[in-house]
Amino acid sequence: MAVRGIVIGIALFFAISTAMPVAVAAEDGQEQENIGDVDPTKPVIFNIREEFYKINGDTWKNAFILRTDIIRLGGLRNFLLRFDVPFMSTEMGQVRDDGLGDLYGQALLIPYASEKFFFAVGTGLTAPSATEDTLGSGKWQVSPLAVPGLRFKDPRGLFFVKVQDYISFAGQDDRADIHYMTVQPFLIMKLSDKWWAGADSEAKINWEQDNRKSYKSGVILLRMWTKSFGTWVKPEFPWGSNREGDWNLKASFFWNY
Repeated sequence: MAVRGIVIGIALFFAISTAMPVAVAAEDGQEQENIGDVDPTKPVIFNIREEFYKINGDTWKNAFILRTDIIRLGGLRNFLLRFDVPFMSTEMGQVRDDGLGDLYGQALLIPYASEKFFFAVGTGLTAPSATEDTLGSGKWQVSPLAVPGLRFKDPRGLFFVKVQDYISFAGQDDRADIHYMTVQPFLIMKLSDKWWAGADSEAKINWEQDNRKSYKSGVILLRMWTKSFGTWVKPEFPWGSNREGDWNLKASFFWNY
């Protein structure tokens, strides 16, 4: 039960910081959920996410993402799988493009989990499937990641640090190579049976641009409307001398398993 809670906790982190819904295989002998405790860390099978990025001036980007995930538990087979289908829109001055963005898949293995601490490791894979150059990178990318974290019971909460490196290895020769790393600490706490709140920050180091560093921070408010349906909203604000945009707004609708 402790491992299950931690694995689902990892899923909640991705559900909010990267909108990662999950489907969890049931285990024999699991405790029954308290019927009065509406909890977003329960399994999720589907997620619809909206992301808007105000870059500068008349330039903006919007992503409408359909995402589904699977968790499998049992011994060394504790892992999460994710698949994203993004529909993108961009506008730069008077030019606007709409269409399919780059597809993304991710596998995450949890080799160690205890009552309070866990460690997860895995990789992502981005396919250059965008229908317009402005809607994707034009590059195949692999993105290994590691996620150490802590779980709290009183008050109930979760703390993680996600470290992920993005590296292009194939694709269009006339598009820029990609190699950058993100470090993202994240904290979320339970306020009541239906409300959760949290905050995160992300540092990005672009190895292809002389190790250029940029930052953004966000706050999160999550509401469970029923035992099977919830929503969250997250404004983000880039900051620092190399900030990448003016502001972002992300929101999600998710369904529990």
